[in-house]
Amino acid sequence: MATFGNIGEFCEKKETWEMYTDRLGEYFAANNISDAARKRAILNSVVGSQTYKLISDLLAPKKPNEATYQELVDRLEKHFKPTKSSIIARFQFNSRCRRSGESIAEYLAALRALASDCKFGQNLDEMLRDRLVCGVQNERIQKSLLAQPEDKLDLKRTVELAQSMQLAGDQAKMLSASTSTMAESNTTVNAFRKKQAQRPNRPTWSNQRQTSARSSSTQQQKPRKPCGNCGTFHKRRECPAYGKTCHKCNKKNHYADYCRSSRHVYTVNPDSYSEEDEPAVDEQELFYVRAVDNTNLHLKHDIHATLVVNNTHVPVQLDTGARCNVLPMHVYNVIAPPKSIDNSKSTKLIAYGGTELHTVGLATLPCRIDSSQTDHNIDFHIVDTQVKAILGLTDCLRLGLLSVNNLVYHVSNDTTSPQVFKDYEDLFDSSLGSLPVIYTMTIDPNATPVVRPPRRIPAAMQDKVKSELQRMTTLGVITPVSEPTDWVSSMVATHKKNSEEIRLCIDPRDLNEALKRPHHPTRTVEEVAAKMDGATVFSVLDAKCSFWQIPLDYESSLLTTFSTPYGRYRYLRMPYGLCSASDVYQ
Repeated sequence: MATFGNIGEFCEKKETWEMYTDRLGEYFAANNISDAARKRAILNSVVGSQTYKLISDLLAPKKPNEATYQELVDRLEKHFKPTKSSIIARFQFNSRCRRSGESIAEYLAALRALASDCKFGQNLDEMLRDRLVCGVQNERIQKSLLAQPEDKLDLKRTVELAQSMQLAGDQAKMLSASTSTMAESNTTVNAFRKKQAQRPNRPTWSNQRQTSARSSSTQQQKPRKPCGNCGTFHKRRECPAYGKTCHKCNKKNHYADYCRSSRHVYTVNPDSYSEEDEPAVDEQELFYVRAVDNTNLHLKHDIHATLVVNNTHVPVQLDTGARCNVLPMHVYNVIAPPKSIDNSKSTKLIAYGGTELHTVGLATLPCRIDSSQTDHNIDFHIVDTQVKAILGLTDCLRLGLLSVNNLVYHVSNDTTSPQVFKDYEDLFDSSLGSLPVIYTMTIDPNATPVVRPPRRIPAAMQDKVKSELQRMTTLGVITPVSEPTDWVSSMVATHKKNSEEIRLCIDPRDLNEALKRPHHPTRTVEEVAAKMDGATVFSVLDAKCSFWQIPLDYESSLLTTFSTPYGRYRYLRMPYGLCSASDVYQ
């Protein structure tokens, strides 16, 4: 008799036991299986050898085929899904806010999943509505929802309003981005042509700033070019150099490394510089040409050479920052026939500052230098603009006009050498480090001590918990406790992310309420970045088990006592979870 569907083995990593039994129920319904004995036989057959062994252990001395189907399901559900505290579940529910890029529907689904252990009962829809309004993380949507009459704002109405406003906002952003891109393109081209008519070869700084000011009103997106005052990427009006004093000119609002007091910029193309974003086009569809020389950098003037193209001497500028070769149309008309241009290979060229150059097509021309008799076929992008002929880096090297000196230093990659371990023995020591400080906890004298019982541990995790307790004892992080203690916290065992290993910590919620914090301020990213101005060498240091590197005195150690099914332990080092841990470590 043919059956519908296929039920694979149960894998705890891929699905919950509840999901697996739901699929089993659908399988039984699809195949008209109602006999309890047959259901039990199918469950024992398809569940897999590992889960079948677990069933045998849970039912021993009773055999799996002696239990009913419902008894098997209930035993495994109790094993895989231990009772969760509704207080913790409600805390997680009320702490869940809508994340960046998360839709209203996705946020509501996440809230429903968190609410499954909260025991809201008949108040579920009301709690979902309240959390959706409070955690939507969008001021415009939030104000609109709060403006509705409360007696008419049920969960269904709340979701409909929030989704419609989110959709309208996304569509408005899409239209705004399209309009902004068109406005940027028009502004750049108009400014470019106007400057051509006024001063073909000398764009002025005032005109550049006017162009930037006009463009800034049409686009407020995050810039993709470093700021000229601090050298970093940031939004408009959020420059970290604002209010800072330059050490070179004693003026404000810029760093010394970006001071313009002694800087002379030479531009050799007729485009104007602005602080606008570069055109939103695919990087594979465009080339960047022309760089800016600076007296504070390498050379004061451009480097030129003369190429022989079709027996005609053509001056070109050598531009190591250009990704292609450029030839203006008025020069091309002199040295080659117009029919040799391939109009199908038109490419977008972006000059320094973001101006797009109009290309006519691609032409392949025989070129050589005076000292050589060998012609090389070189591709030029023909532009209908009054610019200099430019030869990019690739063909500069190909023609021998530039050379690259490579300094190669041999670095041995033998990191397993015994000599390395001997010379840096302290760095490869597997023991836990210790900072030269001992932390003494300060407890509110009026606080009432709390003793928590040990929490149940799933059978599948018990061996791993024992091993981790032994490892922490060997490292000197914890030690067994035999004497009575006033404070006892519960132990929490969880799997590490994407790993079979487990992490043990305490749940010191009662202790944290009585613990007095030292309140040490933590520096922000902006404060740290401001102190790194001018730095050239960077390194990332990640402290291993950082909190465990701070020893506790005896009295404080007794306060961290925690209960396990295998006895009580206390921390000898500062545990994770204390409300004062970050302050002490800072």
